[in-house]
Amino acid sequence: MMAMRWMAAGLAAVLVTTGGGVSATAQEPAKYQLAFTVIGPDGRLAPEAELLLSPLTEGGEDPGTITIRNGHATVRVPKAGYLLDSRVSVGGDSYRIIQPWLQVRGPKPIVVDARLAKQVTTTVPRKSARVMDGIEVDYIARLGDAGVADSAHADPGHRLFTAQVGPIPAGMSFQAHISSHWAVPGPKGDFADTPFSYDLSQRIPGFPTGYQRVVREAGLTKVASQHTRTSTRPLLKVVSASAGDLPGAVAEFRFRRSGTVTHYMDRVPWDVELVELGGGDRSTDLFSLDQPAADGRRWNTAPFYPSWRLLGRAERQANQMRFDLMSHSDQDGHPGYSPLDTEAMRLYADGRLLRSSAILKLEAAGLPSKATTYRLEAEYSRPSWSQLSVRGSAVWTFPSQTVVANTDLPLQTVRFRPQTDAANLVRRTPVTVLPFQADSRAGVPAARSAKLQYSGDDGRTWRQAIVIRKRNGTFVAYFPTPKGRYVSLRAQLTGAAGNTVDQTLIHAYQLK
Repeated sequence: MMAMRWMAAGLAAVLVTTGGGVSATAQEPAKYQLAFTVIGPDGRLAPEAELLLSPLTEGGEDPGTITIRNGHATVRVPKAGYLLDSRVSVGGDSYRIIQPWLQVRGPKPIVVDARLAKQVTTTVPRKSARVMDGIEVDYIARLGDAGVADSAHADPGHRLFTAQVGPIPAGMSFQAHISSHWAVPGPKGDFADTPFSYDLSQRIPGFPTGYQRVVREAGLTKVASQHTRTSTRPLLKVVSASAGDLPGAVAEFRFRRSGTVTHYMDRVPWDVELVELGGGDRSTDLFSLDQPAADGRRWNTAPFYPSWRLLGRAERQANQMRFDLMSHSDQDGHPGYSPLDTEAMRLYADGRLLRSSAILKLEAAGLPSKATTYRLEAEYSRPSWSQLSVRGSAVWTFPSQTVVANTDLPLQTVRFRPQTDAANLVRRTPVTVLPFQADSRAGVPAARSAKLQYSGDDGRTWRQAIVIRKRNGTFVAYFPTPKGRYVSLRAQLTGAAGNTVDQTLIHAYQLK
């Protein structure tokens, strides 16, 4: 991984040697010669190594990568404080030595000794588990407006050794993040369809001089996730620690069939994304941005419905509105989107078209300040990708007037909750009992009432269902199960803020 460095800009000019290890011009300050000697882990001069010298105080200069040949190299830099990051590689093993603070005030010799580095190891409970992409140590150092971030890594089958040399100076913040993912390699060695994983992430102050961890399952969060299939396309689950500036190692779990994987996860926030892979750049993405315990026991379960939550938005500030609709979130509420063959969105004010868009995203400015009734329409289809939620549409009506702060609009969608198996099929029964509920961003008032129609002929004819409102604000619909292969659904919600939605899903789910 390339280093991320930011610092004050320095002056540049042609060097003129002045003797005594100092160089200067009239345009730039004096520079001092640093003579590096790098010793390998065997005690001999390292044949090859790389050094990064990053300025952390005003006047410093980034000399770029310093290449070591036969144990030696020299470089000239201005007077300043620097972070020195040294890298030695021997037979695939990686040695990383960090000196957080190197004060340059004159010419000096500097010795980098790889023998100071200690091995980074992690031991997991189950013998069948193997590390997927190696153990990664990320670090970030900040001093004022300057900073350095990078990562140390060794590929599976090779060792990683690390060391911090010298103290962290006053005023500098320095943190490291040690992460790895472990799973069962499988017959092809690609970790596909692994039954379990260890997803590990720990933050420590400073840069570690070695690291040894013995993992216990009792100290981890256990998350069992079921992956439901919608086609023969493989699924890819991407897991990474949500650690701000230190994201850590990323794991990609591939699933060729429906099933359940048990994740044993450190108790930190995680970013999780499930992707249904297609040809080229076509894929369906479902996201979860919650703590591991809220990861959900199922992914990719029909019906797929439009949603404003999390990654979507429907908001107003002053006389502007912004809409961004996630078209194919799954039944359990993971927000998602899919390749679409057609899509469109239109916004009306008091029956007059204000703005239209060829995608499910729209912005409108110059709106009336006074209270106005708006209508937003969205429609989309994906027959070339899937026959589940193959077409969808929604019409929202809502009142709005100018607001000072950015405010969520009272827009809701409908999430249907049939009992769906791992193949995304719903068992045929004489009478369908279908729970459903309003879905919206936090703070939007609950739906007061609901109606639902169903169709077994792809929406050519609709029949009214009986709907009961439960005490918790959700709804249950009852209707004779239609004879068709797919059930299409249309629902209307009325909210407390004078808002309504009329939502249609063609091929909401498939019967078996």
